[in-house]
Amino acid sequence: MNVVLRADSIAKRYGGRQVLKSACFEARAGAVTALVGRNGEGKSTLLKIAAGWIPADGGFVEFGGRRHLRADPAALAAGGLFFLPVDRSILAPGFTLAHHLDALEARFGPGDRAAVLQRLRIAELARVRCGAL
Repeated sequence: MNVVLRADSIAKRYGGRQVLKSACFEARAGAVTALVGRNGEGKSTLLKIAAGWIPADGGFVEFGGRRHLRADPAALAAGGLFFLPVDRSILAPGFTLAHHLDALEARFGPGDRAAVLQRLRIAELARVRCGAL
């Protein structure tokens, strides 16, 4: 089976806390890959880095045959890579609503974004970071 997603030597620090030192994983086509560990050991951080939500301090991600030092979520989405967390919020707090819509449109094609935002009465929120909503 072909490797479709690889994270290699990923490092991440939050302030003085080293969350990841040299984390690695591979996801192969047609296989289920699981990351297992205790709370706070960096599983979600590793997946967020692989999906381009947050930058790594070191290492790289390969997806679709391309190596990314800082992956672009919209470009990854266009290739079929999504990260959907299983926590209280499915929106990345550091991204704007427009960033999320960019990723969806990159994958599924453009829609009538302006009309939808107007109908939902949230057009003024498109440039607000989701963590502030």
